[in-house]
Amino acid sequence: MNSVFDNILNVTSSDKKQIEIYQKQLETKRIIALKEIKLKHPEYWIDKHRIRTIHTIYGTIKVKITYLSKPTPNSNKRQVFAFYHDDFLKINKGKQYDVEFINRLNIVYFANKRIDNIYNKIPTIALLRHYLKQTKIPLILDLKSQNQTLLNEHINAFKHSENQLFKLEIDDTFLKFNNHTKRLKHKIRMLILHPIDQKTTNINYSKTIAFYVIEPTNNNQNKPAAQLKTVRIDPSKLLINGDGARWMKTLKNEFKCILKLDELHLKHQLKKLLLVEMEP
Repeated sequence: MNSVFDNILNVTSSDKKQIEIYQKQLETKRIIALKEIKLKHPEYWIDKHRIRTIHTIYGTIKVKITYLSKPTPNSNKRQVFAFYHDDFLKINKGKQYDVEFINRLNIVYFANKRIDNIYNKIPTIALLRHYLKQTKIPLILDLKSQNQTLLNEHINAFKHSENQLFKLEIDDTFLKFNNHTKRLKHKIRMLILHPIDQKTTNINYSKTIAFYVIEPTNNNQNKPAAQLKTVRIDPSKLLINGDGARWMKTLKNEFKCILKLDELHLKHQLKKLLLVEMEP
């Protein structure tokens, strides 16, 4: 049995198209494999189906997994088991992403230290977490130099007009490592900038720059504010969009930029205000 993901690094079609292709291939493979095993083992019964979510560099793929049951010796009960119709599913039982798939993506990404000539995508937190866990403590420090190289190569894409606005996203992940003397906990904060079209106010997600802040540290050079300055973009042109957390308010006051609640948290705040006004 092989996998529909075997040639993923050679894919040239668009993200949405590729997701559709993989989903169709996996479903076709499931139906064929199910017919074959039923012919080989007529005593197997279909027990249930479950939808499995898999996160890939292209987005989220939904896959149907069939559970079969077989007779149990010296018992009236039947044993239920998952029938994995693809190596990707068989090797990665219970996982949401393929270990080898992520390894290959990260090898290519960090070897080239570029985004646009590979997938035009930033590495997700899952990819970053797995890469750092596999490579252990030395390459966490090396991530800083890799990050700087990435910034230097993509900085020219963000020299826009004076009125250009940027949406700022921040995502956090925590990683724990043993360095033979003590257990270290690292907080990695990923900052992502998206330019906003001045005429339509649409966010251009195709042009993205991402960089990382590695914590814990008391070094001011490693704070988000200092990292943002390395991008050489006027901080007042940033639009922070999110839940209105304290760090967002701190950055807003420091940069004197715009802070807007996202739609979910805006509705939540409005609901709270309405409830307060309705109280006797």
